[in-house]
Amino acid sequence: MSRLITFILVIGYFFTITEIFPCGYGHSQECTNTDQQYISQISVFFDIPFLLLLFLYPRKKYTPVTEEPVNIWRRFVAYHIDLFIIILITLSGLKIISLLKELLQIGGFPVRSVTESSGLISILVILAITIYLMFIIFYYHYKHLMLNKPTVGQYISGYMIDGNDQKWTISRVLARLFLSAIAMGIWPIALYAAFKNKKKHFWFDRDTNSFPVRISHPET
Repeated sequence: MSRLITFILVIGYFFTITEIFPCGYGHSQECTNTDQQYISQISVFFDIPFLLLLFLYPRKKYTPVTEEPVNIWRRFVAYHIDLFIIILITLSGLKIISLLKELLQIGGFPVRSVTESSGLISILVILAITIYLMFIIFYYHYKHLMLNKPTVGQYISGYMIDGNDQKWTISRVLARLFLSAIAMGIWPIALYAAFKNKKKHFWFDRDTNSFPVRISHPET
């Protein structure tokens, strides 16, 4: 699958779900003029095939090009695409869990499931979702780095992260994610430093000895 087709699929799916499921797509999305939260059953059957297509369909061959710097705008685009994919994976898992709970309770799948919680249960649910989201973020990046492959966003943007011939370990991936999260918290400073850098590297690239490199592709 080429970068262009992958990009069209991601953008097309994003606008499709916002139009088809404007109320009730997300696990915590609130409908207009109501305090109840809904989970769409139908959207699960859209999410899973889309994600399987993105991750399992073979990509076009590419070759790393270390001489050419990766512009910051490419990393900006890749970040937001990957964020959408990570949120989609997270929501899909939460919706499946919620719908299975409904199946056990009422013996069938509702078209739209209402979720209500309060007090201590709400705090525990938020904590569990946060831990689950952090795991998805870590595993998403860890798996791509271990396979020496670009993430979906990086592939569309035309680059990948090179480990500089060093083995990727859990601690190294965690360090990169943690330092990049700090950079996001102080993004004006991080961006300024990256713009000043000749190769447009962020400081967490240098600290983890892992750098973005362009990938050659027929459409670049």
